[in-house]
Amino acid sequence: MRRLYQNTQAEGHCRPVTRLLSLRPPGSMGETEFRERNMAKSNEQGASAKSDPLSQTTGDVPTFSLVVYVIRRGDETEVRAANLAGFSCRAGDERAALQKLLPQIKQRVSECLARNESIGWLDPPLERQADEQQRVLPFHL
Repeated sequence: MRRLYQNTQAEGHCRPVTRLLSLRPPGSMGETEFRERNMAKSNEQGASAKSDPLSQTTGDVPTFSLVVYVIRRGDETEVRAANLAGFSCRAGDERAALQKLLPQIKQRVSECLARNESIGWLDPPLERQADEQQRVLPFHL
């Protein structure tokens, strides 16, 4: 919102006008209304629904969350999947390592879904070492 100022010629200075100008178009929803409407929708969909980052979300495109541990070793960065056993990569930096790891994970998940097999998510994930950092990567196929 923007505050309007009115020039008072008698006093020679500007004073704030008591009304506020809204920059939203007429008939649009305010932030509070937006939050309340979305909270009501989520409550209607089931307040007892549990948030599970490892499961597939609803929709046409399967979406998953991959937990990854990252560590710098000398001049290379190593990443390893924490919630799917047997996947790790090394590269010059974190981004390059993740770019190597993610296609392998996607291929494995796609193959499991195609064969109607369990993906084999580890719950709880592998234990993190003290010098590793954790990342959570959402991905879709």
